[in-house]
Amino acid sequence: MSDLVSLLSKLSEIPGPSGNEDDVRDFILKEAKPLGSHIQIDSMGNLFVQVKGKNKKEQAKLMVSAHMDEVGFIIKYVENTGQLRFQPMGLVDPRILPGQRVIVRGTHDLPGTIGSKPPHILTPDESKKIFDFGDLYIDFGVASREEAKQLGVHVGTVAVFDEPFKQTASDSMVLGKAMDNRAGCVAALMMMRSLSKNPPTITIEFAFTVQEEVGMRGAEVAAKRSKPDAAIVLETAVAADSPEVNPRDRILEIGKGPAVRVIDATMITQKKMLEYMMHTAEAQKIPYQLHVNMAGGTDAGRIHLMNQGIPTAVISTPGRYLHSASTMINLRDIENVIQLCEQLARGIKSAEQFSFRVRD
Repeated sequence: MSDLVSLLSKLSEIPGPSGNEDDVRDFILKEAKPLGSHIQIDSMGNLFVQVKGKNKKEQAKLMVSAHMDEVGFIIKYVENTGQLRFQPMGLVDPRILPGQRVIVRGTHDLPGTIGSKPPHILTPDESKKIFDFGDLYIDFGVASREEAKQLGVHVGTVAVFDEPFKQTASDSMVLGKAMDNRAGCVAALMMMRSLSKNPPTITIEFAFTVQEEVGMRGAEVAAKRSKPDAAIVLETAVAADSPEVNPRDRILEIGKGPAVRVIDATMITQKKMLEYMMHTAEAQKIPYQLHVNMAGGTDAGRIHLMNQGIPTAVISTPGRYLHSASTMINLRDIENVIQLCEQLARGIKSAEQFSFRVRD
């Protein structure tokens, strides 16, 4: 588990909001180079790494995808006094933002905090109002628009949460920013390590994608380029297991195993693929949770529609407090994500494995 923790802590702390995944990609590329071949980066910034299968005659290909970007903020206006008005990139709840530390990506990484009108001087009506983004700004300690400009901060500059990776009182529980989806990236890298030592029958193409948080854009380009026969998306999913949630409404629970997605707002998992995932998990005695959530979506929402349809699975690490500065996940869940995905990859033998047949 030490290797997993080391990778996760490093990836968690690298800034990489949508469209600005360069530093994350550079780290993953350094880790992946000794493990795969045919390494490419496309014009959007997606990274591809292949692990060739043992069967040289078999043309089947599985794409294992994990997005690199995290939710963040983009500057839309710089006040004369140097504070930065911003909009979110990805789904962020403004209620959690006041007082959160951020990194502004100017000429270098600049620490700041998200500010708002102090509660001590709010009117009674203002104190009842729910925060929205128009009430918030980033203060990174400069006194003027000109000073901000000299530091490379202007309209279009991006920022991310600034929070160190931490292990909790429980050895298996960790906290950090950007777990969505650096947990998926770590799972892909760990799986790549195993497959490079003992290749599967078919070729696996790992795709580390960009811009998922703003509309799964990189995944569409990646799937069109890769043209896989099947795909597995490694993600992080909301664990609605907080105390105020009725047990029947808890979508997932931390520590109960990977989330095997059945349906979301963008995809219904292809029936043969879903049955294959469930059968493999049960045969290998890997704990899993069936994930039904009519909201949200993943890169699979785009991937499964490409190239006349690609049978696509989503395997997620459950996480609490997603899209915040401190997401909590269970390391054993990630280990089981890795094990399940690897077993699925090793069990695919043919390009036609998930095809439907015309009955006589």
